[in-house]
Amino acid sequence: MLATIGFILLAGFILIIWVVAIGTSFEITSAIYLTVFVLFLLLFPAGVLVAKMNQELKTPTGGKKDWREEIFGDN
Repeated sequence: MLATIGFILLAGFILIIWVVAIGTSFEITSAIYLTVFVLFLLLFPAGVLVAKMNQELKTPTGGKKDWREEIFGDN
């Protein structure tokens, strides 16, 4: 569910980049470069987020909690 939401947000963000790029008479290669540049800028925050999430899921004994249980609770 969360991966789907993240994918939809990322796809929407890329779509906005392309609409702006086409609307401002960029060339296709410039739009591709802009997309790659923005995705490169998003790599660092995404890496920090994944590292923080993995740190939060560690138990005191060194094991790893199930992220589904942490988010959705015990079923």
